[in-house]
Amino acid sequence: MIESISKREKAIFETLPIPKAVIALAVPTVIGQIITIVYNLADTWFIGMTNDPAKVASITICMPAFMVLTAIANLFGIGGASLISRSLGVRNHLRAKNAASFAIFNGAGMAILYAILLMIFRKPILIFLGSTESDYSYSYIYLFWAVVIGAVPTVMNSLFGHLIRSEGASRQAGLGISLGGILNILLDPLFMFYILPKGNEVAGAAIATMISNTIASIYFVLFIRKRKKTSVITFKPTLDNYRNGVPGEVIAVGIPAALMNLLALLSNIVVNNLISVYRSHTILAGMGIARKINMLVFQMTQGIAQGVLPLIGYNFAAKNFRRMKLSIATVFGTAFIFSFCSMVLAFLYPNVFISFFIKDEQTVMYGIRFIKILSLGVPFTAISYTGVTVFQAIGKRFPATLLAVLRKGVVDIPMMILLSKIIPLDGIAWATPMADFTASLVTIVFFMVTFRKIWQQ
Repeated sequence: MIESISKREKAIFETLPIPKAVIALAVPTVIGQIITIVYNLADTWFIGMTNDPAKVASITICMPAFMVLTAIANLFGIGGASLISRSLGVRNHLRAKNAASFAIFNGAGMAILYAILLMIFRKPILIFLGSTESDYSYSYIYLFWAVVIGAVPTVMNSLFGHLIRSEGASRQAGLGISLGGILNILLDPLFMFYILPKGNEVAGAAIATMISNTIASIYFVLFIRKRKKTSVITFKPTLDNYRNGVPGEVIAVGIPAALMNLLALLSNIVVNNLISVYRSHTILAGMGIARKINMLVFQMTQGIAQGVLPLIGYNFAAKNFRRMKLSIATVFGTAFIFSFCSMVLAFLYPNVFISFFIKDEQTVMYGIRFIKILSLGVPFTAISYTGVTVFQAIGKRFPATLLAVLRKGVVDIPMMILLSKIIPLDGIAWATPMADFTASLVTIVFFMVTFRKIWQQ
């Protein structure tokens, strides 16, 4: 096992030129992220074909509940991936193995617990998320199939991707995640317009999401079992998984990633509730579409950073600081250029992006209004999120956690509440770029302090 892993490390983590190593790790991750985003947007797009704002709004309402699954996957997936890559950097394969097993079984267990609680308290939760009498039935159907029944496969699909990527198998991780996305895009119209009776489009979209994530998870299980002799990822739980600080390391590093998702969830809830006072499905649908497009760019930036996390963590642990610095600089530059170009496109052609999802004139008008504001913060997300990822990779918990809560929660939620009173409606959107700008400034300060000595070497 050790010999095989060493070859893989030398090819990607140690000897490959940085640009090629970044491409090898980041490109499959970004492609996987793109397809994941597309399949998330596919539900909105296909349901938008009904031109029923209430049905589109139900997807927006359930999005925070779905994001909890991503938070669980990131808690154990990113936390586990960071410990695995750092353990491989110092050739501690047993610790890497324990980290992988701990992440898998605890991620699955938490997903099951969440699904049970969600089913028991579904009505108050949906009302809290902003559901009203007119859309409650749609919201409940989507919640049941995509989030409750789909909890474990959704979590494991993403979690497996993180763990496999930590060993340098970024291409296979991207393939598995892409498989789920492509299947969902194909299954959405099949279930929505052919298998289920007319009027059940929301149920069809949710069932398609659940099935596609299940199949993708099965792919990952088969892939891991196939190469069990050459991988540290294992399905065998042992007491060692809970010893030698493994749980603390995984959870502490994974918390910032989970917090970002949970606080984004809370942010969405606040948005939905602030908009609900206007009693307009068109405004809620317009904001939901605009925020999904904004999330698309963020998640692609996230893919660039997450893909290179193992490379940074490995070389930090191996004390190859020159290679680590080059990796960080390459990731920062790539993420910023991409996000800046995305901002320009979203600001210049908002009608193209919004009308792609729905043709309702009023909804498109609000969507354009919101996406122009939200896009202004996109370049700053490249700075703040890449910073979070770097600190996760090297095991620096405090700066990673602080930056995570700054971007979502500490700044944007109070700003939304305040600005919604000063600038009705538009103020809700303005809070996001302001929070991104604040988080980016703090990221730069943390980098100057943390890497001052290392950067001079």
